[in-house]
Amino acid sequence: MNKSVAEIPLLAERNSLCEARAAELRSRHPDLATWAAGNTVIPHGNETVCRIHDLVERLAGSRSERKAQEIYRLLRAADDIASAAMWAVVHMTYARRVYTDGRPLGHADFKPSPEGHTGGSLNMVPAYVGYMLANALTGTTRSWLMGQGHCVAAIEAVNLLLGNMSAKQEECYSWTDDGLSALVGDFYGYAVNREGGPAAPLGSHVNANTGGGISEGGYLGFAEVQYVHMPLKGERLVAFLSDGAFEEQRGSDWAPRWWRHEDSGLVTPVMILNGRRIEQRTEMMQEGGADWLRKHLALAGFDPIDIDGRDPAAFAWAIIESERRLEVRGEAAASGGATYPVQLPYIIANSIKGYGFPGAGTNAAHNLPLSGNPFHDANAKDEFNGGAQRLWIDPARLPDEVRLLKNHDLQRRVLEKAHALASRNPPDMHMPEIPAHFMPPGATASPMDYLDRCFVDLVKHNPDLRVRVGNPDELQSNRMVRTLQQLKH
Repeated sequence: MNKSVAEIPLLAERNSLCEARAAELRSRHPDLATWAAGNTVIPHGNETVCRIHDLVERLAGSRSERKAQEIYRLLRAADDIASAAMWAVVHMTYARRVYTDGRPLGHADFKPSPEGHTGGSLNMVPAYVGYMLANALTGTTRSWLMGQGHCVAAIEAVNLLLGNMSAKQEECYSWTDDGLSALVGDFYGYAVNREGGPAAPLGSHVNANTGGGISEGGYLGFAEVQYVHMPLKGERLVAFLSDGAFEEQRGSDWAPRWWRHEDSGLVTPVMILNGRRIEQRTEMMQEGGADWLRKHLALAGFDPIDIDGRDPAAFAWAIIESERRLEVRGEAAASGGATYPVQLPYIIANSIKGYGFPGAGTNAAHNLPLSGNPFHDANAKDEFNGGAQRLWIDPARLPDEVRLLKNHDLQRRVLEKAHALASRNPPDMHMPEIPAHFMPPGATASPMDYLDRCFVDLVKHNPDLRVRVGNPDELQSNRMVRTLQQLKH
């Protein structure tokens, strides 16, 4: 759905005012101007500049000037971390040998058969770094969940940089030539050990060794219908959702109806809107992209927030802002000043598939963005080396940048790999005795009727269990009638 004629002048006026304010802020605040100018492929648009200035003012408080300087230094560090991680991501797809000095690779340094969902992983890097940045800015370790598990290269690259790896990965990988070469070699490696399990603590999707990973994300839709129920009161969760799952599992549209301030933590859904492959075009893209999605979300009870999906600072601002809005609305509903459902903020991160590397925005960017295989194609080799050079960050700078984002000891918080959902240890449930028979001899009934009775008993014997039941039509047709009555679905 296209913008109406009346909307276009209003949008132009808003953009003009934003541009003027951003220019004025740059002229008055040297630290903001230095960050906004950037020195990587990460852009900082006018709207993000204005939003970040307001956020810094709020976070700095009475310690205005000194604290603001520290925050802008942290923002610049996030840019370098994001660019370096994107550099690692493209190597994970194409290279079998990595050189941290950034030298051009020769044909023999590349994989004969490259693999990787490169475009989505490149887009995921600013999002995950933005999540880390929000944590560092607020002193809170949020949980995270990713619906598109094939973007794991982004998670693993950032975790490696920031020392957020699992113990098994720490034994194998490091930000050195040999450590990174081991990383790219194991990515999509599929080697099996003598016991029949994975030989390497790294795979093509999120796995048990991914720092902070709690969902494999291979089947679209599981994360999307679960995320709103996951955080307990006092916890916070950032859920990176799949645009493909949006089409295939529409149950996530009900998320605003399920959230309750009384027993749920703050949730921030994020969708990176970067387009899918031509043969997988979604209704969202067919109907009008971000404009259509924004209106659809509003009708479903969400509060859509558009950001620049190429900028970690934009993600950090949006996470903090989303939580602020949801907290205010939840408190109002809990106190009787408003009614449920409350509007649930929903971040729309607009980006280009594979931004920052050759082939961005093309159909090929979904998987292998280069024009050919650099193992034997000279043009593809030159494309890779040119693109990688633009992403490369001098490794001598990285330790200081990492220390700024890795401020957990100073803020007395846990690393992201140990977030609340990743370290959950619930008490054992009380299991009621299962009756051997519940019908007179010779009578017949559906086996689902027996399951229905047992599940209701389980709920009754565990009043502290946070039970959630979805898909009521299926449960009704499958004779789970008592379950629906007990839980007042």
